[in-house]
Amino acid sequence: METDSNLFTTSNSQPKAGITQRRYKKSEAVRQQLLDTAERLFSRQGYQGTSVRDITDATGQRLASVNYYFDSKENLLQEVLQRRIEPLSQKRLEALQQVQLDPQQPKQSCMQLIKAFIAPVMQFVLHGDDGWKDYCSLIAQFAVIQANQLSIPVNIAIKQFDLVAAQFIEALQTVFPEADEYIVHTCFQFMLGGVLYIVCDNQRLNNLSDNRFHSDDLERISEPFYQYVCGGILNCVNDRLASQQQ
Repeated sequence: METDSNLFTTSNSQPKAGITQRRYKKSEAVRQQLLDTAERLFSRQGYQGTSVRDITDATGQRLASVNYYFDSKENLLQEVLQRRIEPLSQKRLEALQQVQLDPQQPKQSCMQLIKAFIAPVMQFVLHGDDGWKDYCSLIAQFAVIQANQLSIPVNIAIKQFDLVAAQFIEALQTVFPEADEYIVHTCFQFMLGGVLYIVCDNQRLNNLSDNRFHSDDLERISEPFYQYVCGGILNCVNDRLASQQQ
């Protein structure tokens, strides 16, 4: 009696492929759950204040799962940061490419640069997943730590951010070719500090206004903040140029 061997081969291979796919999806789901939970706990308890057990307990996973998926707590932190920094950097650079750098129109060019740098992170916080708020709070924590005291994963992430920041600083210098290089760098630093303060939703605006205004209302905050930063940069540059000419 002849037997169709394909009858057995096909029926055995399909379940194996299906099982492998389901296992992959489950593994990826666990991995993302660990990343999301670590991001949330790091932002609220601090990196040093969060243990691997805190993360695995919150996710209902085994203690060894962090080492299984990430090898170490430090690598977990690096991936938490990297998955946000990459799309944010891409959006900023895309926006920067659209800016008209015209020294003859410094106010307009400066405003475009400011929006190219700030608007992407605000859009992610407003319209992205909830983890973007946790990421911003986490970055704000690292911003007040001296560079030589940061962990290796944070330094790696910051170096990638610095590559983008350097392009924006260069663009500012193009708009203000006669401006002191020190002033351009410090103005960028002031802008960055303001951005971190706003997007981390520290609720200071709520407290200072008796809850009449809210720090998480980024759509309302953004326009006056753009004007504030642009006016500050223009005043700093112009005042320094005026003092040099005297």
